[in-house]
Amino acid sequence: MHSLIFYGKLTTLCPAAASIPTQRSVADLRTTLMNTFPVLNNEPFLLATAGKMLQADDSLIGNEDISIMPPFSGG
Repeated sequence: MHSLIFYGKLTTLCPAAASIPTQRSVADLRTTLMNTFPVLNNEPFLLATAGKMLQADDSLIGNEDISIMPPFSGG
């Protein structure tokens, strides 16, 4: 299972915390998230785990805590 933590405005659209079955790739994770939380189909979001931003071609081991956050900019 992956533990999910939503941040920013996504906390008003999704539960603050949830879990989903294990996914082996970030691409599969994104698909599962959008199927589980359809509101994400209309919202841009970034994924991170262990302090690292995730890319679509990254692999997962299956028990990561996944942060789901809206895009941000520095300044």
